[in-house]
Amino acid sequence: MSSKNSIKNLLIASTAGFLLSIFFIAYIGEFVYYNAFKLRENPKKERWVFINKLNKKIIRNSLYAYNVNKENYISRCVAISGDFLQIKAAKLYVNKQVVKSNANYYLYQFTSNKSLSDSLLKYEFDFTEKNINGLYLSHVILHNYQHNYLSKFSSIYKTSRIVKPLTCNKLKNIDFFRSIYIPRRGDKVIFDSSTYSFYAKSNEKIMPTTNNKFYFIAQHDYVFMLNDFRNCIYDSRKFGLIEKEYILGKTPDN
Repeated sequence: MSSKNSIKNLLIASTAGFLLSIFFIAYIGEFVYYNAFKLRENPKKERWVFINKLNKKIIRNSLYAYNVNKENYISRCVAISGDFLQIKAAKLYVNKQVVKSNANYYLYQFTSNKSLSDSLLKYEFDFTEKNINGLYLSHVILHNYQHNYLSKFSSIYKTSRIVKPLTCNKLKNIDFFRSIYIPRRGDKVIFDSSTYSFYAKSNEKIMPTTNNKFYFIAQHDYVFMLNDFRNCIYDSRKFGLIEKEYILGKTPDN
């Protein structure tokens, strides 16, 4: 009889533990796995992080884990539903206010005796390159600590940093964004061809209007996620707006 009671108590305890773990994961928090190099420059390539699910309110400038295409990412939520966002000369503006950032970017000019476009694309740098009488004149946007990368290229023999705000719009730079609106559920979002490619990344049904404009009625609340290490484009610049439902939870801000 005592053996049966022991088995019964064990089953009850196991069931209670299982239900408690399900409750904890669903409402309190869990460890999620993500590819860390997409957030910062030199962390471990892969890692686990604990996400907090208790606070459902999304706070600007906090780090969150989210899921896109069945893969987990971590980025900073820089804008929420109802905000206007713009990235100009590598500076982030939210509702026309500059958002302070540790990311300091500069425009570098260098000359080399061979094309470096393949190498620069490998590092996902934003650059232009022009062949002038057999020499290659390039402009590249780098973070303040990334200039050391230029020393990897032995063909470069002249380098200078252009110490001024980044205004070179000729660069196809991921850090130049026209003002975009972050929609709330139910908002009618009207936009033109210059921002079509960005809004088209959402799952919303886009309809044409007159005067070469488009619109959709937002079926979700959205946020804009941005990495601290801005040359890693695995964030809203690549994915577009992130549905609030895809946010898994808040992560430690370190």
